Amino acid sequence: MSTKSDFKKSTCIHIIIGIVLMFAGWFVPPFSTVTEVGCKILFIFIGVIYLWSTVESTWSSLLALVAIGFSGYSSGLSATLTSGFGNTTVILVLFSMILFGGVVESGIAKYIARFFLTRKISNGKPYVFCAIFTFGIFVVSALTNVFSTLMLAWPLAYAILDELKYTKEDSFSKYFVFSAFIGSILGQITIPFRGSKIGLIKAFESAYGGSLNYLMFIALDVIMVVFLIIGLQLLCKFVYRCDVSKMKQFTVDYFDKDPLPPMNATQKFYLAVCFLYILNILIPTVLNQELSFVVFLNKFGTTGITIVWVVFCCILRLDGQPVLNFQKVAVKHVKWSVLLLVIIAIMMSNALTADATGIKPLIMSVVNPILGNRGPWGAACILMIFSFLITNVANNFVCASIIMPIWGTYAAETGISAAAAPAIATATLLCLYLAFLTPAASPYAGMLYGNRDWFTPKEILKLGIPFAIWIVIVFCTVGYAISLFLFGLIA
Repeated sequence: MSTKSDFKKSTCIHIIIGIVLMFAGWFVPPFSTVTEVGCKILFIFIGVIYLWSTVESTWSSLLALVAIGFSGYSSGLSATLTSGFGNTTVILVLFSMILFGGVVESGIAKYIARFFLTRKISNGKPYVFCAIFTFGIFVVSALTNVFSTLMLAWPLAYAILDELKYTKEDSFSKYFVFSAFIGSILGQITIPFRGSKIGLIKAFESAYGGSLNYLMFIALDVIMVVFLIIGLQLLCKFVYRCDVSKMKQFTVDYFDKDPLPPMNATQKFYLAVCFLYILNILIPTVLNQELSFVVFLNKFGTTGITIVWVVFCCILRLDGQPVLNFQKVAVKHVKWSVLLLVIIAIMMSNALTADATGIKPLIMSVVNPILGNRGPWGAACILMIFSFLITNVANNFVCASIIMPIWGTYAAETGISAAAAPAIATATLLCLYLAFLTPAASPYAGMLYGNRDWFTPKEILKLGIPFAIWIVIVFCTVGYAISLFLFGLIA
């Protein structure tokens, strides 16, 4: 067992290694196509990735910003900080945290979950109920966050299993608790313009030189979620071979024993806000750009629309209270570590693909032998499979911050079409957030492995490996075809 002093010693070693890597570029001469500035940028990137993975992301991101400021890539530290903190994507992430933080604080998650759980179509139909249960958890997660959804989903799953006299040793119990976890992590990337995911999308867009359509992103995500949930039910029946006989006795009348109070005015308002806000963002992507309403929304942009909704929620009073208590929500839901991750992801993507650094040709020389001459489908399969495997042994944001600009650079240099490039980027990003096979895959995977009352690591792998195989099969077949179709509609 490691001691506290051992932990401190290992942490110090990681810090020293990370800082040495970050500033090693000052002492490495230019090589291949990489310029003197490019060496500094490349090693800053390697160093901050190492620190993100081994120590802590907040101060390491700030140190990377300082290093970039003195690397010669920009005119100085002041310009670097202005470029980073003044980026509209960073501002969007900040205010989306506050807006959706208000949604979480309102407590509407349990009402959304209850809606799905009380559909009478699932009475006496175990697989239908399990599918609706998992999809409902997914919707809650998409509108709130993974952690709070898990804190709702797992106790709910335990209560249902207890009501039906399932024990912790029953295979169905383990499957049902696992499916609640899967539903929770499926929702973390559904809304692309909130949280750290927007930084990864911008990293791809910057490297590729084109845009990624949010509506098609959401559509692909939801369709793939449906396929994955259907796969879970097939695995339950044919692979896990769970005994669902007790579930046939279950009816949604169970939830009438503990009815929720009527939604208050604030909760009803936030339910409407979720729909209207997303609609505001997506309307300009599908309607004629010359329509006056679309022109009006485009002037605001995604960031402006988000700020306007935050202001409106702060002004509006319901039940004698402001709908959004800005200070309270900001203190609780603004994550500085995420903001700094987004800043570094965007800046590094720009730097890695800038002509001044000479890193782009180096990337192509490494990637071309792997992806070259395989066609879009072959390249997509390699990229998605690799992304899914690597994200299950390392932090998903770290993996995505490397892979997305590399794919953008490759797609731009090799002439991948405006339909295929963002389609493959989207499918790859979805794969990068399906992390559950190892404790190191994500904080939520750590929670899964930490749930020792219900699972041993061996039992998690017994459930997870067949599902992982299903993920790979689905994304490399129907996922690829559907993504090309969706993005082809707007290309």
